[in-house]
Amino acid sequence: MKRKLYIFALALPILFACKKDENFSDPRLIGKWTDFNTSYAFSEDKTFYSLYLRSGMGSDTILVDSIFGTYYVNKKKNVLNFNMNGYRKKDSLKTIIIENRNMPAWNYTFDNDSTLTYQTSTAYSKLFKKK
Repeated sequence: MKRKLYIFALALPILFACKKDENFSDPRLIGKWTDFNTSYAFSEDKTFYSLYLRSGMGSDTILVDSIFGTYYVNKKKNVLNFNMNGYRKKDSLKTIIIENRNMPAWNYTFDNDSTLTYQTSTAYSKLFKKK
């Protein structure tokens, strides 16, 4: 019995140390960013939108030309999480589709005040802050 109590006493601090990850809005993200093909805008109210530049006339070049939604940052892990709330189709300037979807999270770092590097499970890129 003493052994079980001893193990429990050792495990207790570990359980309290594993508090829930903190989510916040990183103030360095606020503003407009680009990688020359895509433009991202992050607002203080944790909303974002992304515009894809149309790069060709083929139907398979870009599936949508803009998306919008909310984001949050996991402060402990430096991960940017996105929730897409909708998008505008490439072939329509007026048709907005409201559809909630999770998007790939970004592991991100700031190289300096104007350069953000991010990585997903399928991509690695740099964004540059617009002035």
